Amino acid sequence: MRGVVLGAAALMAAQAVAWDEERREEVKDALHAVAQGGGSAAAEPIRAAISDESASPEDWRGLFAAFFEDAYFTPALSSFWEQKIAEGGAQQGRSAVLSGWCAGEAIGKALERARFGGDSAAFQSYETALSFLHRLSGAATGQAALEILEGVGAATAGHAAGVVPALGMPMAPDAPTARAGMQLGLTLAEFGRGSSAGRAAVGRALGLGGPGLTIWQNAGILVFDNTALTTHHAASLQSLLAGIPMALHTVTALIAPEATGVQSGGGDLATSGRIIYFSPVSMEAHTDPGEFSPNRPQPVAPQFTIRIAQDMVRAIQDKQLQLRPGLALRRDGLLLQARDRRDRYLRQTVPPAWYLDQPAELFPSLAVLYFIDSHRMFQMALDFFHLGVRETLDQFLLLADLMSGGGPSTVLYATDARGNVVHQEVPVGRTQLTKIRVPTGRSSLARGIMPVGIEVVTAIQIGGSTWRFELNERGNVTRYRR
Repeated sequence: MRGVVLGAAALMAAQAVAWDEERREEVKDALHAVAQGGGSAAAEPIRAAISDESASPEDWRGLFAAFFEDAYFTPALSSFWEQKIAEGGAQQGRSAVLSGWCAGEAIGKALERARFGGDSAAFQSYETALSFLHRLSGAATGQAALEILEGVGAATAGHAAGVVPALGMPMAPDAPTARAGMQLGLTLAEFGRGSSAGRAAVGRALGLGGPGLTIWQNAGILVFDNTALTTHHAASLQSLLAGIPMALHTVTALIAPEATGVQSGGGDLATSGRIIYFSPVSMEAHTDPGEFSPNRPQPVAPQFTIRIAQDMVRAIQDKQLQLRPGLALRRDGLLLQARDRRDRYLRQTVPPAWYLDQPAELFPSLAVLYFIDSHRMFQMALDFFHLGVRETLDQFLLLADLMSGGGPSTVLYATDARGNVVHQEVPVGRTQLTKIRVPTGRSSLARGIMPVGIEVVTAIQIGGSTWRFELNERGNVTRYRR
């Protein structure tokens, strides 16, 4: 269904006249014939019904519910709907919504009927319908997507518990069930993640509640833990993700592999977004206080919270460096200047070879300090600057730039020992650089002279003051004022 753009289907607002029993049976029989591989003649009653705008949403949902009492969503039925949508025309949006409702009823009936415990036909119907829905998600937009979600939600309501292993929901009994439930969540997210109304509809369809629902509604991230997270974990995670703007990344789900049985890498889970795999380590395990210099307070935070923050920064840089490649160029320039001098890095517990061999690990590594306490990280960078180490301020400003998404503000964080994360949005200022000279060196990092027109953060509000920085031709901070 690539290349098909669907607008509002307006099925919800149709002026409808209920079908009589004879019409319902005629269309139901046609669905049976099509599902069993019948040709175009067998599908004519369905095509005629699609064109009949007097049919109500209740007619169609009732029809699909009755059909799947003794039938399954087959590849032949999937092919029929795909062909009907591909025909285009005035009924394209209507066909898309109806096909989504049809697949949704198949999914709901499979959830109700089998829980995948032993009914292989129900499981295959579920998988085929879900695969169809996932393909449809790439074509349905706007009102059509919302109407599809509402229809699927009506069919799955009350049936996802014990299958979808989301935060706050009952445990899925085995790995195949958990995988099937997670794929349902990921597929519905394709329809609804981009709008608050869509996220609300997905939440209803999956039966989400508590922190799992709040995280999904606010951050657009589904948490699949299969009951592995404690209320303490959940509260910390909720406070962390509340402070990370959704626009910065494409993360769709967090998955606990050990609890769900789906190993890191996801296997055959399908999503256009990014999945982060995490381990629910004890909230009593904390970061090393030695991450911060001893001449100032040395805060700690739960490793669980900070590790997820690091993975979120990995996802953020993957998106932001594509949008703003100048950040990568400047990062590589800083690495070339600092080289293997441990004292040139803010995180001095990490061997410089780690960054030089894997430049993409610089931002996630710095995120440890940034999310424990951005303000104290800045103070530490200033302390190093006063000792003649310029690169530390550069590293802080570059990470703040990454977290700004290129906008007029960035986010600062502080995490306490219990994992409660508070965040603060602060304004930043930028300077457009005509060029930055980068030292030559390792071929994987050497860039020569950066392109012109790169805007970098050179001002930030921290601790009630606005700090402004001047850079030299290499992009290093040479002086500041406030």
